[in-house]
Amino acid sequence: DLKIIDIKKAKVIKILAGYNLDKVFKVDLKNNKIITAGQDGRCVVFNLDNNKTYFLREEPNWFLIYASALSPSGKLGAYSSDENNNVTVFNTDTKTKLYKLTNNLMTLSSMLFVSEDEIFVGTDSNKFNYYKLK
Repeated sequence: DLKIIDIKKAKVIKILAGYNLDKVFKVDLKNNKIITAGQDGRCVVFNLDNNKTYFLREEPNWFLIYASALSPSGKLGAYSSDENNNVTVFNTDTKTKLYKLTNNLMTLSSMLFVSEDEIFVGTDSNKFNYYKLK
C-alpha cells in the first residue's frame, strides 16, 4: 500500500492499495501524479486530481520494473520496461507510448527528468545515460 501523509498533522490522509501486488522499488510525485515501479511488473500511475489510477505492464513477457520517474509537469512518465534495460516514456494522460530509450548496459535503478524533454537513467554502477527526447 502507498500511504499519503499530511506531515504537519502526522495523519494518513489517503491509502492507495491494491495496485502493486508486490514490492515497490521506486515512487515519484509530480504535479499531483504518483508513479511507482513494482516487482510485479507494474508501472502504476495515480492521478490525485481526479482519483483515476491505471497500470502499464509489458505483455506477454513482463519484467520487474526497477525504476520509474515523472517529468516536472507530470505529463510524461518513464519506466524500465524489459530485461534489455530499455526505458519506455509515455504520456501519463493518454497512456500513449512515445519513446523507447535503449543502450542501457546494466539493470536500471534510477531515473530523473531534469526537464520535460531530458532524462537521466542510471544503474548501481558509475554509469548513466542522458537522453534528449526532442
